[in-house]
Amino acid sequence: MRERSERVHHQRGDVPDKRHTLCEQGMQFTHNHARRYAFFQPMMTRVVENKLRVAVVVETRLCDVSKQEGRTMAGGLAIAMASNLTAEAGVDEWVLKYPALTEIDKEEVWFRSMLNVVAKRLLGEVSWGLKTRVIMGAGLSLTDMATDVFVIVRYMGEEETKGYGWILLGMVAACMVIQLLVVFAQNKGKPWMLATEATIVLTGMKPAVDSYRVCIGQEMEEHHAFDAKTELVATKAVEMLCESIPGSILQLYALFNDKGLISRATVGSVIVSAMTTGFSSASISFE
Repeated sequence: MRERSERVHHQRGDVPDKRHTLCEQGMQFTHNHARRYAFFQPMMTRVVENKLRVAVVVETRLCDVSKQEGRTMAGGLAIAMASNLTAEAGVDEWVLKYPALTEIDKEEVWFRSMLNVVAKRLLGEVSWGLKTRVIMGAGLSLTDMATDVFVIVRYMGEEETKGYGWILLGMVAACMVIQLLVVFAQNKGKPWMLATEATIVLTGMKPAVDSYRVCIGQEMEEHHAFDAKTELVATKAVEMLCESIPGSILQLYALFNDKGLISRATVGSVIVSAMTTGFSSASISFE
């Protein structure tokens, strides 16, 4: 009976104890360090809860930070990670927000590296972190496609810019063709599924659909060659290399050579393409 009780307790887990163990193992403090940074363990205990909270300003210097202020500072990390593309960027924003964290970052070489590891693990595991990234990525991809179509139509409407239109159209077509190859590899042997996925690609909805599948945690089926997250990364990479980057370069070249093309829509298209490229490359690196 006692062994069974211990086993049940182990399966349920003691969350506060696990958090304290994580902090102690990550820090590997001597007794002197533990006394000097008394706020650290309460702060990290709150950090690994990973709940979105309002970031409250704490101006206290490192030597005077209380345990309660440590918990208060910890509340700002989750929101910082949610508003940045990468865990490292979120940690950087969080550390710079609080003077005490900036001080300890300068004094202790292990501090930033440890926080980056913890933040990356938390960002990858929690649902809001993943959903924020995939939804933003899908929105940028669809906006990029829409602005590219608008620019292509405008280029085609004038004889002197029609060449730009054909080149940009070729980039979009190449992106779709390679995405169709990815779909074929993922769904070969399943004709109806292949036809459905091909339709999604041709309508420009592939990034949004892949993002939705990752959000709901869709499991890999028997006929699939890779999982939903791998397919999403592949889709982003193809879009970035075949459409976003070369499309941005082409449109900038056209704007510099023909000032008459400058408008809010054309400049906006370049900006969206650049944002899509930055977001996709950061997301691919994170994944």
